[in-house]
Amino acid sequence: MITNLGLAWAFRILAIMAFVVNGACSLIVRDRNKAVGAIHNPFHKDLFKHFEFWLFIGWGFFSLLGYVIVVFSITDYAQSVGFTASQGSLAAAMFNCTSIASLTCLAIFMSPSADSLLAIPSIARPSQTRHWFSK
Repeated sequence: MITNLGLAWAFRILAIMAFVVNGACSLIVRDRNKAVGAIHNPFHKDLFKHFEFWLFIGWGFFSLLGYVIVVFSITDYAQSVGFTASQGSLAAAMFNCTSIASLTCLAIFMSPSADSLLAIPSIARPSQTRHWFSK
């Protein structure tokens, strides 16, 4: 698509597709709180008074910041130590693939009976997949 239409039009087409799909999904989703009788307090202001909450928010922020820095700088670092641009992008791709594999393995081993945690059941053996999806 990029070679035929150019980069700008490729991004425009992807944005239009994302808007249409997300818009359609937003229109289809229904609120079930009235049918179920759930009462939710969407925002707890008392959490801001707890020091533990701010520690948790800080830990999450700095962890995510460190991960983003590694993801977006691994290609430049590979080039700075002497690899080519192609080898640097391969290093970034390998890093992302190991992230996918490790998260999938974590979901498999931490909660083998939870169906919602398993994002890619085809990685597992068929005998394990039958165990997870049988109630």
